[in-house]
Amino acid sequence: QNGSFILKEPESDLVKGEIRKVNIKANEIETDSVRLKNIIPFKMGNLIVEIEGASFDLNEYTHLNLGRLNYNLKKKEIVLQDISMGYSIDWVEVSKRIGIQTDVIELELKTLAIHQLEPSNKFYVDLDIQAQSISMDSIHIKLQRNKNFSRPPDAVKPMFKEMIDAIPLAIEIDTIQITNSTVTYSELGVKKEHSGTIEINQINGDIVGITNISELQQDLGNLTADLTANLSGLAPMKVNLVVPYHGESFSLDVNVAGMELSKLNPTLTPLAGVEIKSGQLSGIKYHMNASRFYSQNNLIFDYSDLHMSLVKESEDHTLKKRIFLSAMANAAIRNNNMPDQEKYQTAAYQSERNMYRSPVNYIIQGLTQGIMHIVPGKHAQKALAKKKKKKK
Repeated sequence: QNGSFILKEPESDLVKGEIRKVNIKANEIETDSVRLKNIIPFKMGNLIVEIEGASFDLNEYTHLNLGRLNYNLKKKEIVLQDISMGYSIDWVEVSKRIGIQTDVIELELKTLAIHQLEPSNKFYVDLDIQAQSISMDSIHIKLQRNKNFSRPPDAVKPMFKEMIDAIPLAIEIDTIQITNSTVTYSELGVKKEHSGTIEINQINGDIVGITNISELQQDLGNLTADLTANLSGLAPMKVNLVVPYHGESFSLDVNVAGMELSKLNPTLTPLAGVEIKSGQLSGIKYHMNASRFYSQNNLIFDYSDLHMSLVKESEDHTLKKRIFLSAMANAAIRNNNMPDQEKYQTAAYQSERNMYRSPVNYIIQGLTQGIMHIVPGKHAQKALAKKKKKKK
């Protein structure tokens, strides 16, 4: 009771981690010669664990923190509060120390609660876990990438089902509930000083039917995710994802409401060298049926009064407008694409997956290709098609 824990480097005596307060109470403990062979060599009537103020330094600049943990075996509940993983230096400096192009991840989570946590029949042998629901409140994930470094050697990335199957513990979770959460992606381009950032916030919804147990996967059929969110605080959006437990595939529907497109300039200008001068998005509807290698997609992308400037970051890191190219670009695009217009366009097309990129990249590339089917005008489309043939 009221214990504490300090972890130090054996040679330097430097503190690597600590737990400021620990209370553990167990009763009705049973064991025998058979149970001694298990990972957990005993059974308990009840176990109560309370931890406060836990921290651990993964290295000199990467820090893990946990504000509080409460576990009660009889109540079948574990609650973790104020979880974080972050850095004491800027993420760009972190990327320089890593030295290869990879995501620099930061994480904050206000509350993670696992409800109706049931140790399975194999829990004491294999640590199998069953739970009715997991709730995550105010999870904030930052994914940050510095394009000024070479990528690591290519390796085939798993699809969604493969990710679930790769979880090292056998799990059966009815529902994961997400509330008031945010995902932010930042990218620093080659020879750029300022990164572009896009944020999806106000994420709320449920992920249903999570298991890597093959018999249960057959019974469930699919994992489903239904989420609502907001694109950069500007446009409400809905996401529906279905991942079948047979084969390597998924289907996705994304709906985005209207917004003023120039509000995306903090993202587009650093990432793509594009500045939206005017434009009103009326809505996006994106459907994707994805297999391991190809996807069949449909895109509705309705907008009006689209005009843009092309910009380039100079050596002194100021933005220079490319006036001639901007004029050509505005002449080459459809400035309006609305259902009541004669030359209104939607897109039905196929995308090829890059096996060395994640499913999220698969989704984004599919959406980007659809936009390129709609926004460029007739002559620009022909030029793009010729360029694509030459690459092949």
